[in-house]
Amino acid sequence: MRPTLVILAAGMGSRYHGLKQFDPIGPNQEILMDFAVFDAIRAGFGKVVFVIQKSNKNFFQKTIASRYFNHIEIDYAFQDLMNLPPGFQAHPLRIKPWGTGHAVLCSRKVVKEPFAVINADDFYGRTSFEIMNRALLQMNSDSRQLCMIGFPLGNTLSDHGPVSRGICSVENGILRALTERKKIERKNGQICYQDQAGKLLTLEPSMIVSMTFWGFSPNVLFPLLEKQFLQFLADFSAETSREFYLPDVIDSAIKSKIAEVKVLSTPECWLGLTFPEDKASAQEHIKQKFETGIYPRKMFEITN
Repeated sequence: MRPTLVILAAGMGSRYHGLKQFDPIGPNQEILMDFAVFDAIRAGFGKVVFVIQKSNKNFFQKTIASRYFNHIEIDYAFQDLMNLPPGFQAHPLRIKPWGTGHAVLCSRKVVKEPFAVINADDFYGRTSFEIMNRALLQMNSDSRQLCMIGFPLGNTLSDHGPVSRGICSVENGILRALTERKKIERKNGQICYQDQAGKLLTLEPSMIVSMTFWGFSPNVLFPLLEKQFLQFLADFSAETSREFYLPDVIDSAIKSKIAEVKVLSTPECWLGLTFPEDKASAQEHIKQKFETGIYPRKMFEITN
């Protein structure tokens, strides 16, 4: 059974001021998801599951997914504030999604095989998908060795503002700990972040970070997500903005020895849209990919 690719596309891109997942980046109006799907098909993935808001389904099917219908199996999962276990409800003032952990959990009914998870608004590169596909083909549905594609921190920053990154502690190719750092940016020739007290601390550019390209076995991850989401809701369901993060769940699984995560290195450069000003550099990067023949002139027949 070929692996599945789960693409998280339900976020509204608050810092980017719009649906950045649908913002044209390529010379033929390609969006970042086009490259992810094309690279996944070329690498050997058998299905793509889009995690979206249900209210966006008709727009998404007509404008985006119609490009892929004849190339790969497509399914959907819906991240909704009301998609909660019995006995829980969202705070009436909450509008923010529950987070990446909840987004992946929403796909549990349509994902039965080893699968990868990525963000819709990130570019990971052809080789990254090939590496992940090979790892997933060796993974059975009950495997407790998970995997992730890791990038050097210095290759993942924006020139236009601070970002959050999952800093990885890696030993002999195995992820030992994952720590979320916020407000990371370059200052005075160094990479810095602010701790909870507001103090500036430095990070090494060679540090490996997670850019949300994970590989999982469904029979291990989904029960873990369900258990921890219940605890999260018991503690925080009355809050309006706290999120249930996928990296926190993985870090907990590592520390409790429920799972082991193999870190897969990739020669690719990560590319993402965090701020509107990131678009110009992203377009130039993608343009070079076309000019060097990494991507054909038209990956799909793009129709609106």
